[in-house]
Amino acid sequence: MKKSLELYTEIADQRGIASTYTNLGILYRTQGKYKKAIEQFNQSYHISVLTGSILEKRNSLEGLFYTHFLQGEYDLAEKELLEIISMRLYDVNVNFEILPEQKKEFYLNTMSQDFMNLYSFADVRKSSNPSITETAYNNTLKLKGLLLKSTTAMRDAIMQSGNNELIEKYTQWIQLKTEISQGYAAGLETKNSESRANEIEKELIRNSMAFSEFKMYQQINWKDVQDKLSSDEAAIEFISFPSEIGNTNSPMRYAALVITPLCQVPEMIDLCTSSELGTILKTNQANNLNYVKEIYGTTQAPDSNLYKLIWAPLENELSDFKTIYFSPTGLFHKISFAALRNENNQYLCNRYNLIQVSSTAQITDDARSEFPANVNLSLFGGVKYSTEKTKQVIWNYLPGSLAEIDSIHSMLKNQITVNYYSQENASEENFKQHTSQSNFLHIATHGFFILIRN
Repeated sequence: MKKSLELYTEIADQRGIASTYTNLGILYRTQGKYKKAIEQFNQSYHISVLTGSILEKRNSLEGLFYTHFLQGEYDLAEKELLEIISMRLYDVNVNFEILPEQKKEFYLNTMSQDFMNLYSFADVRKSSNPSITETAYNNTLKLKGLLLKSTTAMRDAIMQSGNNELIEKYTQWIQLKTEISQGYAAGLETKNSESRANEIEKELIRNSMAFSEFKMYQQINWKDVQDKLSSDEAAIEFISFPSEIGNTNSPMRYAALVITPLCQVPEMIDLCTSSELGTILKTNQANNLNYVKEIYGTTQAPDSNLYKLIWAPLENELSDFKTIYFSPTGLFHKISFAALRNENNQYLCNRYNLIQVSSTAQITDDARSEFPANVNLSLFGGVKYSTEKTKQVIWNYLPGSLAEIDSIHSMLKNQITVNYYSQENASEENFKQHTSQSNFLHIATHGFFILIRN
């Protein structure tokens, strides 16, 4: 590598020089020569700042972060990690709006290790610097908000508005964002384009409700969520991250970021590892009644193991609250939290009003319980799966599914148009024929899935 450094120096390739210093730093770090490693990373960082090389700047920062972390120099490591996260979020701000919807998740995955490092580091750092959990919670809201709010829906609303001036402004904004993205990737100066884009963005926010809502959703932070909580409400963002910083092959850990109305910062509570959770969920088994009984137990044979693993650690923080908003992640999406029961055979749904959300940012939506005009809902439940001519009963009738849609129908029939299908009317034919015209669809029936392995 020293030979490479000489060659890059000879041809004055500053990016190559910076890259070589970073590689030397990694080599020294693997040899346990941390002081020399930091010297190389700092050399790379200073060169990349002068030359505007975004990639090398981030690589050198990652090198410094890992090295300072290994030495237990958490103040320095935190400063470097937060700069990395800031760079990543700037990347997102530059590129995200111009990406096709199908490529957005892939794009975010390219930077997932840095975001995971934030969670892993917060787990280590939370005692000495509790405010790190604010950054972790805000990061979670930001990433979920990017994927939940469709830029396609926002663009369609603008393009179909009939407002030619608004459409022209939006088109100009997209063109500028594309220029900025290309210039940023090439290490070129983009301040003028960014300034023009920001001015147009302000106009779009003033003149387009769809654009304004989209941008506002990206700016929601944990304090916004807290401000919307009533005195008896709490919010939880479940997160997962590698147990070893920088080692994506290390066991995944699950934790909860908890907000209560009077907390100073979100509380980060460790829960379990993915292997501990997998042992209980037995993800290779079929999703049948026996499986459900084995996971959640029965009245006669209660099982509180899952409760002890993922909810018992939260009880001290949540004991004074009635309503819990929660947003799952990973394997937690497979868990029925309402069905968890404690050692006293008490269901969680009997202790709390549990409200599952895609992101706790949704709590800030003042109109979340209101329906827009001309909305219709289709309800399917109380399905009669068999007829007198059926030779074999494959699916048993579920009386609870009829009670479920009856309850919804009773609550909403005077507010919106409700299409109600039960018994023989809850047929595949009616489902195919009518649901495409529905704004909302609620199906109460059996549930199963088929696990396909490559």
